[in-house]
Amino acid sequence: MILSPFLIKNFISGDLLTSFQKHADELKRIGFHNDSMFTKFHREFVAPMAMKLYKMPLKPSYNFLSCYHHGTGECPLHVDRHQCFVTIDICLNQLKPWPLYINSSENFDKKGVDLFFTRELAAIEQIRENSEEFIMEPGDAVCYSGKTHAHWRKQIDADNFCDLVFFHFVEENFEGDLG
Repeated sequence: MILSPFLIKNFISGDLLTSFQKHADELKRIGFHNDSMFTKFHREFVAPMAMKLYKMPLKPSYNFLSCYHHGTGECPLHVDRHQCFVTIDICLNQLKPWPLYINSSENFDKKGVDLFFTRELAAIEQIRENSEEFIMEPGDAVCYSGKTHAHWRKQIDADNFCDLVFFHFVEENFEGDLG
């Protein structure tokens, strides 16, 4: 049983948020997946917090920094792979809020990527319409199941940017590639 999506205000703040913002700016030039600084934070802070929030044993799978800039970023409606049983999505920096939409009214876990190839456009629009909007400020986190909850964002405005770091988890008994 996975909880409905929820927002945590100020999941990180102060010097830690500033440090992560600077680090994200550096990574924009050199890479994003399983960065050592974010991996340490993933294991030492986010993992215990996730287990406490979800009241179940979890293990970190991977983390990913995603930087969307100036009208070039869009996150189409999708569900994630199995390594994203639980996702904690933290907004690091932005000019203005860029909403995340999550549909938790239907469990998409068993349908996976076939979801969008087997549905009519009207059914996909219904998934969008039944999505809940989450507005994040820098330091805020949205917690949800990436592999169970369909989620998406509209195209980012040309005058905006948004840097997000995603911390993903699997169930404790998960066997397989974590990356």
